[in-house]
Parts: sequence; structure tokens; C-alpha cells
Amino acid sequence: MSAHHDPAPSPTMDALEARAADWIARRNGGLDPAAQSELAAWLAADTRHAEAFAAMERAWDSLNAPRLAARPESARWIDFETRRRVRSRRHRQAWSAVGVAAVLALG
Repeated sequence: MSAHHDPAPSPTMDALEARAADWIARRNGGLDPAAQSELAAWLAADTRHAEAFAAMERAWDSLNAPRLAARPESARWIDFETRRRVRSRRHRQAWSAVGVAAVLALG
């Protein structure tokens, strides 16, 4: 009689969101290139990772909204523009890493 081995259980959404929140905190502290690659690989590994990351990013942004609203209009605009540029750069880096990971996986 052969033993039946169940595959490892998939992480719950709570666990994925906890991991995504950890990545958000690490990213906000600044990621070195190795950590950026690690994040990109994690995001590419499962579509649920990207979903959890996006949910945690929205939550993080909503927590910062009152702090940003208290700033003078000119400071909010500068902060918005800076954040937009940084987020855009990070998204390009993440998607580039996802593309590289996909090519490597297919190759």
C-alpha cells in the first residue's frame, strides 16, 4: 500500500496579506537590489501575492491620507508627485523583474 502525501496547504489570504504587509513595510524603508528581486520573484510566484500586495498598498495609502491632508496644499502636491514618481519606478522595476522571471521560467 502506498502512502498518500497531501501537497502542502496553500497559504490563506490572511497569511498572504501579512507577508504583503511585511513587504510594504520593507519597501517603505528602502529595498536594496537583492530585496527588490526577491519581492519581484514573490509577486511573480502567485497572482494572489500581487493581489494581497495591492490590497495592503491601498490600506497603507489610506492610513497615510489623514497625515497628507493635514499638510499645506503645496506640500501635498510635492509629496503626491514624489510618491507618484517613486511608485511608477517601483512598478516598472517589479514588472521588469516579473518579465525576467517569466523568461527564465520558460527558458
